[in-house]
Amino acid sequence: MAIILGVDLGTTKITALALDVPSGKVLTCASAANHPETTSPRDKARGYSEWDVRRIADIACACLRQIAEQLAGQKHELLGIGITGQQHGVVVVDDRLGPLTPFVNWQDRRGEETVPGTDRTYVQRARDLVEADASGRAGCNLATGYMGVTLFWMKDGGILPAKGTASFLMDYFGALLTGQPPVTDATVRPVAGS
Repeated sequence: MAIILGVDLGTTKITALALDVPSGKVLTCASAANHPETTSPRDKARGYSEWDVRRIADIACACLRQIAEQLAGQKHELLGIGITGQQHGVVVVDDRLGPLTPFVNWQDRRGEETVPGTDRTYVQRARDLVEADASGRAGCNLATGYMGVTLFWMKDGGILPAKGTASFLMDYFGALLTGQPPVTDATVRPVAGS
């Protein structure tokens, strides 16, 4: 029986499932609460949202192990694994996938802070820097909680690691499963005249 595994790294719940490819039927499913938030009460009051990316991955792997246990003894051909989840957050990792920063998720509001010495927020300043075609040059709309704005905030604050790879949560988890470096699509569209 040909199957595909799926994992959803949601904000409040992580779910894994096995899908029978020919019929589209869900064979088995496992879910667990996603609870490894590490934001201090002080930072939470400032609108920050930081998480332990390794603990998120551990929960997802536990869900996948439950799926494997439920399918034990049955003959299956695994065709692939699909990974979905909360987008826009960012974790910076080293070349061994060790987190250099917490996972800053999409709910984080630090991009709404004012850039020191200006009357502009980090989101506004980022948009100013990419000029009129912000979404075309950045590959997406710039908003608080998005990877680019969070990295801009980290760099401006002097806390962006000098060496590391910025990664979405799903790309980090895929890298852990494959043992390969994370690959995050920049999604940048070409700008006319450049």
